[in-house]
Amino acid sequence: MGDADDLVAEAQCETDLRGVWHEADDAHAGIVEPYTRPMAKLDSDFVRSELESTAWTQEGETIILDQQFSDFEEAIQYVNRVAGLAEVANHHPDILVHEWNKVRVTCWTHSEGGVTDADIKLARQIDELA
Repeated sequence: MGDADDLVAEAQCETDLRGVWHEADDAHAGIVEPYTRPMAKLDSDFVRSELESTAWTQEGETIILDQQFSDFEEAIQYVNRVAGLAEVANHHPDILVHEWNKVRVTCWTHSEGGVTDADIKLARQIDELA
């Protein structure tokens, strides 16, 4: 079977799920389970309280962490460590490397349109990298 066969299977799976994919599903397994576990968007006040005493900030429906490193290599090493955590959690933040030594990590659950417990949990794990 070629790659095109995989695309047909993915399209059929999306149709079966009525277009709903969930970040908690294991995309690496090649089988997407129907969305069965609610992952509720958290209240903005609750998110702010969870971020107290951290370097994370809330911007709209996202939480953001800006980091600065001594050089480009150190910034990329940090990105790779964040990527490792994200893969294990199967919850992938947006990561921006800008200038030559700055990294911005943005977490939000796309399927819920805002911050969920999964984002808070990943943020805490990312904080432990520092």
